[in-house]
Amino acid sequence: MTKFLIAITFGCLLFFQKTSGQNIKPQFAANERLTLKVSYNLGIIKIPAGELIFRSSLQPYNNRQVAYFEVIGNSYSAYDHIYKVRDQLKSYSEPDKLLPLWFEKQMDQNGQVSLERYVINHDRKQIYSFNSNMSESKFDTITFKNIFFDFITLAYYIRQLNFNSFKIGDKLPMNVICENKFYPINIIYMGIETISLLEKGNFRCLKLNISVISGSIFNEGETITAWVTNDENRLPIQMEAKILIGSVRAVLIKAENTRKPLMAKLK
Repeated sequence: MTKFLIAITFGCLLFFQKTSGQNIKPQFAANERLTLKVSYNLGIIKIPAGELIFRSSLQPYNNRQVAYFEVIGNSYSAYDHIYKVRDQLKSYSEPDKLLPLWFEKQMDQNGQVSLERYVINHDRKQIYSFNSNMSESKFDTITFKNIFFDFITLAYYIRQLNFNSFKIGDKLPMNVICENKFYPINIIYMGIETISLLEKGNFRCLKLNISVISGSIFNEGETITAWVTNDENRLPIQMEAKILIGSVRAVLIKAENTRKPLMAKLK
């Protein structure tokens, strides 16, 4: 579930290059909490794997109030004896632009623990990184030129954008940092669809195809399909992705303290 946690995090987002770096008006509440249920699909067999929790707040950082985001991914305790996951992503960012200031990713996958941390200095255009795993630790300094996001700040940035001018097939480039490298990610706007969720009703959603970083569970050239509500909340209703064996699906099961009423739900 770990790499899908990361993929799902930026599967909720969109980044349009010409709007990057501009001041924005946040559409998420300071105490918002979103819960998504993640399941593995192996043919007709569906296995409930765990949950993702997104939380936002305002916190002090370097003597000022900034946006703070947290994503927690846990496997269900009933499956911990098979594969236990306890993951956490945290990010501090500029409240007006959502540019990352500090990012940390802690992973615990069946006892295999790793840590990835970035402290970003935008004035100097430098990132001070720390990476560790069970066998080694490493400090590094990375220089950057272009605007980039971590997985979490990018996920929230989507909710500030206006999609009215987007056409089906528009390809949207962005840059995300992962494992001390910058990766170009492409998102394709696929139009508007109605998504039906059991016991939750029907939702009018924006459909996005997001390219993923190839690795141990994703093949090169594959995408995640994401549906976010077509209203001011831009809530991640559903995400799906094929992996090397089967597929993974995440569905929003609870949205608490959203800033705006949920207008995308159809009667």
